[in-house]
Amino acid sequence: MHEQRHFTWSPRHSLRAPKANEILEVFLRREHCDGRSVTSWSIPRRVLPRRAVVTAPGRPFWQEPGTLRCFTFDGPGGVLKYCLYVPKLDDLSEASLVLFLHSMHGKLEGDNNLFFESDTPLRVLLDEDPRCPSSLRERCVLLVPQCPVDRERGDGAGIWLRKGWYEESRYDEKVEASLMALVEMVRAQYGLSRAPSLCGSSMGAYGALELTSRNPNVFGAVALIAAHYDLDPLEPLVQRLTEPQAVPLWFIHAENDNVCPYSDMEELVHLLRVHARAEVHLTSFEDTWSSQGHCADCVAFWAQSVVPGAPALGEELFTWLATAGA
Repeated sequence: MHEQRHFTWSPRHSLRAPKANEILEVFLRREHCDGRSVTSWSIPRRVLPRRAVVTAPGRPFWQEPGTLRCFTFDGPGGVLKYCLYVPKLDDLSEASLVLFLHSMHGKLEGDNNLFFESDTPLRVLLDEDPRCPSSLRERCVLLVPQCPVDRERGDGAGIWLRKGWYEESRYDEKVEASLMALVEMVRAQYGLSRAPSLCGSSMGAYGALELTSRNPNVFGAVALIAAHYDLDPLEPLVQRLTEPQAVPLWFIHAENDNVCPYSDMEELVHLLRVHARAEVHLTSFEDTWSSQGHCADCVAFWAQSVVPGAPALGEELFTWLATAGA
């Protein structure tokens, strides 16, 4: 794997492992990783009690506006790792909370990284990229939890709101409880008066459909990127999405998607439009830049095209999400 990934190993540093209920914070600088002669003891670090760095309902941490920061959340249904972006606004109560559910195998730490190896809103926000939608950077509080690892699967991954191997999985109410508690904690912390918006990609879009349908009248708008819904019949989902609530939905999907077929979402959109009391958008395109047609994130989240031939909907999408629930 080392040879295939074409990266260079940095020097090894040995650090004392934290004890139970301790957190070890390590502050790495460039010289610690670029091969210079640096001893392990010269690396700044500190040991803190777990409670000092773990958020929980009623126990949020303040964050400097204009920054991205990762946290751990002790939710009622279990622990969630998450990243939070807070925009620079004089009055944060005017910002809109956007909950983003990532695709399969995405991680805040490790391979398939949500900051560096995927076209996610986190990557778009990083390094003040000029292609980042201004509506995302200036108007949205972005909340990105990491899907918990499901030990029943045995592959180091998990599925949003499911427990067990995909076809034989069951709904996970505990993760739902933790997600909703996390949303409420962030809303209360910053006094966000607008209804939160929800966005999901691929597996995350499946999770967004489930979360919206099981929590009526909570979300102001929902964006579904390269979505799928194939574990349960569509009719009960449509009923839960339309009868008790009127939530705007926006589907963004490649017509040649070989992973999450476009025809399935086209059918879902048709059923929703028959029954819905709110707008149901469907934006389709041909993916000419990936081998499986399943690379819609580069269309949905950037304000300028990042791949030849790909449209860029990011500014429009995040403006839509930011103005929902007013």
